[in-house]
Amino acid sequence: MKRFLIVLMLVPVITRAQQLPDSLISKIDVVLSRWKSTGPGCAVSVVMGDHIVYSKGFGLANVEYNIPVTPETVFTLASVSKEFTGYAITLLVKQGKVSLDDDIRKYLPWLSEFKHKITVANLLHHTSGLRDHLYLLNFTGFPMDGILTQEYALNIIKKEKTLDFLPGEKFYYCNANYVLLAEIIERASGKSFAAFADSAIFRPLGMHHTRIQQNPFEVIKDHAASYSDDQGHVTTFPLIHYEHGDGGVLSSANDLAKWTGNFYRPKAGNLSDIANYTALGQLNNGKRTEYGSGVFANIHRGQKRLMHKGGIAGYKNFIAVYPELKIGIVVLTNADDGPKTTATMEDLAALLVPEGKLTDPAQEPLIPVAMIDSAAVKTFTGEYVAHNGEKIHFKWKKGKLFLDGISLSPAKGNVWYAENYPAIRYRFGGAVNPLQVETPGPNPPVGYHKIKTSPKALSALKAYCGTYTTDEVDYSFTISIKKGKLVLTNHRHGQTPVTLYGADDLYPGFYFIDHLVAVRNKKGYLTGLELAQGVTSGLIFHKATVK
Repeated sequence: MKRFLIVLMLVPVITRAQQLPDSLISKIDVVLSRWKSTGPGCAVSVVMGDHIVYSKGFGLANVEYNIPVTPETVFTLASVSKEFTGYAITLLVKQGKVSLDDDIRKYLPWLSEFKHKITVANLLHHTSGLRDHLYLLNFTGFPMDGILTQEYALNIIKKEKTLDFLPGEKFYYCNANYVLLAEIIERASGKSFAAFADSAIFRPLGMHHTRIQQNPFEVIKDHAASYSDDQGHVTTFPLIHYEHGDGGVLSSANDLAKWTGNFYRPKAGNLSDIANYTALGQLNNGKRTEYGSGVFANIHRGQKRLMHKGGIAGYKNFIAVYPELKIGIVVLTNADDGPKTTATMEDLAALLVPEGKLTDPAQEPLIPVAMIDSAAVKTFTGEYVAHNGEKIHFKWKKGKLFLDGISLSPAKGNVWYAENYPAIRYRFGGAVNPLQVETPGPNPPVGYHKIKTSPKALSALKAYCGTYTTDEVDYSFTISIKKGKLVLTNHRHGQTPVTLYGADDLYPGFYFIDHLVAVRNKKGYLTGLELAQGVTSGLIFHKATVK
């Protein structure tokens, strides 16, 4: 019997234990006092090794009924849910039921054929090129008080026929990837996503307050309500998103404390699974991203950190694990204050995580040079536009090159940079794009073209007029001339002026359509307009009549 008890004591279990000195606990309490007792609140758990060393609630889970937040209060996790979706796929890979190299159409044959293979790994690492269904929702006429279900989200994704970029070309955080992963989990496991996650992850970890919400009408015991707290003015903030995979998990701070321990002493899976789960994605150019299979991996305070944030409606959450130190920090909130949630996490980390010596990978060093040919540099001046619609302006003044009022210095390779932020580099002289902007990270440089004269004559403007439609989203618009200027009109969203930059870049005033690129045939006639803003590209609105 004594031997049996000893064995039980050696099994790693996340338990409550008071290990922090009172002085440190007092400092943590001060950090969390920013969450007032009369408003929406915050639940925090801190894990060190196998023990929860700090676990408290601040503020109210339900303001109407004055119900306080506790470490067992259940919050909607939003994108923190992706950690569990990705780990579920990792476990299915181990079971031989999924391969990371599989074409996703093996499991989802109803998806469009995109002419390029999208793998399960592309979904996990956000490198698929798919468009985010939450962005496309803007085109559907979805009511602001509607309910976004899994079926509704899938119907949006099913209509996609083109990609924003080739699979593996870029990292782009896209919720649609994880909605599809939830479907793959169900197809490969033969269980609902909720049932598989419960049996493979939640139950082995003893996460008894954790579940995946199946529908918006479930009764969730101890569930924090969603609010917006604007400097003490509190209003409800209804949750309308009920798709899963990208979100959908409900949990408490103390349950998530058990999950953080699984990163370094796993009970669901093993260390090999965790290594595969946290392995970073790789782009076609060979560069690694900062995203594994549902978790970000980066350097914070000189230490390796695994983390994810999540925000939807009033729920703003942050979970961070420092695996080498065996420290986990969970911050869950319901006040719709992302900056305050992030500040809370940063302040807690400053108290709990010692400074390490790790550093982020360095960029290729700049080699400053003297400017020799000022006449050549003057040719760089003017307005430039990227394919995604970003505009920048270079000006020559008093013997220097300026970017929107910021002085630039030259470096080897026809590169220019701002001395106060040399990480962003402007490289002139490309054959296709005369300007390439390089930023830190794995994604390729962004190309810019130089703007020439914009059409102004009425006869030239008439070439843009017409009706434009696409079969990828339920949306069409017309462009016409009013009072000598172009306007874009849609039956749901009304009318907005259109500004031309050169002959091919159009800027309407809608927040979800703020840049269109002219598509022309071999004769130069306008055949359509490509939506190109942010990472979105390739979505063509075809002109009804073309010469």
